[in-house]
Parts: sequence; C-alpha cells; structure tokens
Amino acid sequence: MKRIFNKIFSFLLVFVVAFGLPVAASQSSAASTAVKVTVEILQNSVSTKVNSATYYVTAYSDSACTKVVTTKSVTLNNASSGTVTFDNLSAGTTSTTYYFAESNSSGTLKTDTSTLTISYPYGNIAYVTANDSTTKELKIQNNYSSDPNTASARTADENQPLLFGGIAVLCVLVGGAVILMRRKHV
Repeated sequence: MKRIFNKIFSFLLVFVVAFGLPVAASQSSAASTAVKVTVEILQNSVSTKVNSATYYVTAYSDSACTKVVTTKSVTLNNASSGTVTFDNLSAGTTSTTYYFAESNSSGTLKTDTSTLTISYPYGNIAYVTANDSTTKELKIQNNYSSDPNTASARTADENQPLLFGGIAVLCVLVGGAVILMRRKHV
C-alpha cells in the first residue's frame, strides 16, 4: 500500500512541477461576451435586397458614440440583411456598456440623411457584466425613401469621394479659365 501511495505522490509531484497547480477561476474574473449586430435594408419600411453594398458598424465605449472600440464591416450581395459579430468584449471587473451604431469605415457615426433613416429597433446598447458569457443581439435598420441600389439613394458618407473629386475637377477648370483670361488681357 505504501508503494502505491508513493507512486501516486511522485506522479502528482511531477505533474505539479511540470504544469503548475490548477487554479479555479475566481468569481471576480472578467468575462467576455459576443454581440451580434444585424444590418437590415428597407425601402419605405419594406425589406429590400441591395445588389452590392458595404455597411460599417462600430462599437463605442461612450453614449455619444465618439470613443471607438472597434469597427467591422457587413457586406451585402443580393441580400436584405447581414450580421457581424463582435467577439471577446470584456466586462472589466464589474460591468461595461458598449454602444453600437452604423458608421463610416473609420468609425465616425453615420447620421440620417434626406434619403435614409437609420433606426435601432432593439436599441443600440449592450451591457456586458462580469461572468456573463451570453451573446447579445442588436439590429440596425436602414430605411431608404428610394431604391437603395441607385446612386441617388446613397448617403453623404458614401458619396463623399465623388463629391470631393467633382470639386477638384471644378477647381482645375475654373483655375484654367482664369489663367486663359489673364493671358488674353496681357
């Protein structure tokens, strides 16, 4: 009997030295959770498919949606909705509140325009509490007043490169005209 006890003790000693003592997770350790955000496309409150479009969703740490935690994209190809998952959102030691909103690719909050209304029917807040490992679900609805597949329905954020390109071309044309007029008068 003493021999068996010595063998078991020796095995446990080698195990502890090799791998360390097993430690149970404390109740105050921070949990992490996931938040699934679905972007849904509507036209006049009716679900509609978009041919090809990318939408951005950002997790913020403040209610004003200015402190970016992370930004993810949702690409829709002939679909009316898509989902992105934010994994491993930490609660800290007590609880943390995350705010989710549609944004541009750099995390700047996207606001409603004359052709688009953005709404959060489930709310845009996810609370992550200590020892909570559940997955939260939120929804963002883009309700277009005209067909979202046309250029006229795009928001100011999506048309910004086109706008600045047009302004640059206009400046070159006006500058060229001014130079030509000065040469004629000289």
